Amino acid sequence: MSLPFSFQSIQHPTTNEVLYVLKNKKAQRDYYVKIGDKVEGYEIIGCEEKKVEVRKAGISTPFLEDVSILKLRKDGKIISLTFGQDAGQGEMAAELVYLIDNSKYRVKVNDTITLKNNIYKIVDIQKDAVVISDNLTGKSASLNKVSETDRYGEAENPETKRATTPAE
Repeated sequence: MSLPFSFQSIQHPTTNEVLYVLKNKKAQRDYYVKIGDKVEGYEIIGCEEKKVEVRKAGISTPFLEDVSILKLRKDGKIISLTFGQDAGQGEMAAELVYLIDNSKYRVKVNDTITLKNNIYKIVDIQKDAVVISDNLTGKSASLNKVSETDRYGEAENPETKRATTPAE
């Protein structure tokens, strides 16, 4: 299902009031909504406000990233919009590979995986990274996409392996 909205911001105009900003990408119109409001047939049913500490390559200090999730309902189906991300392509999924034993996990947001007796929740899926949270400690980390060369090494990389002929 293609969604017309992206979740743009959370505003607190007064101590007891919370507004969520949805942008209709096609109409370039912003909606300021509260829990219980309806917009274009979508009912706003909840929000999990959450910030996670993220470490990214090339940045020495961790920073807080907003990964809040706004929940909408339409035709009995619940849709989750992650703060700042387009939702036009439906639900994102990723394949995680645990390089120690080469096990693979196909995941979506809010799924959990278990590695070496630790449980991790999938907080966010982006184009080149997956944000996970350790269920025990609550600490989050960004798992960046690994190139084939980094994963296999130059000699084993199927993309760069070429047939060679003996020297004449």
